[in-house]
Amino acid sequence: MSQNPKFKQLSAVEFDATVSANDLCMAFGLILTYQKKSLKHFIMPNGAEMVVNLSRNEACVPTSNIIWQPSQLAREMKLINGEENFSSALEMIESFYNSIESNPVSFPYSVVSSPVHHLTDNTRIQDRDLTLLMNRMGISKNIGDFYGIEGSLPNIPSEGHKRVLAFPVYNESESYIAFDGKSWRQIGEAGMSTFHERRKDQVCMVYENILDFLAMMEMVTKNGVAPILRSRFHLVTNGERGLEATCQYLKSNPDFLEVKCLLSDRPEGRKIFRAIHEATKGTAIDRKDLLGNYPSIVAKCQPKRPQYWQTILIPEEPIIKNEISNDVSQQQAEKKLQEMVNQRETKTVVYNSKSGGLKM
Repeated sequence: MSQNPKFKQLSAVEFDATVSANDLCMAFGLILTYQKKSLKHFIMPNGAEMVVNLSRNEACVPTSNIIWQPSQLAREMKLINGEENFSSALEMIESFYNSIESNPVSFPYSVVSSPVHHLTDNTRIQDRDLTLLMNRMGISKNIGDFYGIEGSLPNIPSEGHKRVLAFPVYNESESYIAFDGKSWRQIGEAGMSTFHERRKDQVCMVYENILDFLAMMEMVTKNGVAPILRSRFHLVTNGERGLEATCQYLKSNPDFLEVKCLLSDRPEGRKIFRAIHEATKGTAIDRKDLLGNYPSIVAKCQPKRPQYWQTILIPEEPIIKNEISNDVSQQQAEKKLQEMVNQRETKTVVYNSKSGGLKM
């Protein structure tokens, strides 16, 4: 799809019927704090809270009793040119969809590791870009604050110190796995990561990476079933880096009620499941069916371009070309064949009864 498509001219009523107030807020860069069922809570630039009702496609500011339709919200964001020219808002939302769809299926693990460096003392993510990074993957600020901390990696070529999201690694040393939006990077010793307290008679959930774990916690929080998942033990292999530690941990703890694996159907995910399946003597349960047609849990969680978005795009005129074959080798072959035909005379084979031979 073109990065700068031409949109149909929409009236305010048509804009309200077509554009999602939520996607408008996300594209504008408002911070998503948390979601509960159909209600999504954002932080406005002035610090006030705004709530978007997905079912009603409306936004409101509870403290001032303000209610906005998408067109009114776009006007407040100064995204309307003239009376009813919504092209700026539509282009911004289109760019947002393109950025979401350009996210890779999985993120690589850097071979370079770093010592623990410049981690924040509090558990809240302060960096706006890091929060927006999580938001665009469908993960709210509250979930990021609850499980991660903010850190800095030093001596990155041409970038200096770079802010990252950091999550603890379960081992004897103080180690973390860091994410900068492009790749994972080890801080300290490699290993698996674990979340929530270990309890008696517990279900263990296994993930490939922490983004999938965060996305799962986001979805259960949104659906109101978070207490069930919070009572379970969650184990992240951090790719293959913590696979050996994961298998050893599961071997040493046979008192889990079940070990459920939410791994991808990619080669990496299948390899991890085979190892865990062997470590648990064939009792691990493969739950990749929960992904549906998505490659990962985080891909299932992140915002989607609605199907009806195509209806507001002006179809591009088809380009008709006079295709002339320039296949030189084919032309040469045809010319050579024609020369052979021209040189060949029409000849008849006659049987000579006297000599017993063939006469041309």
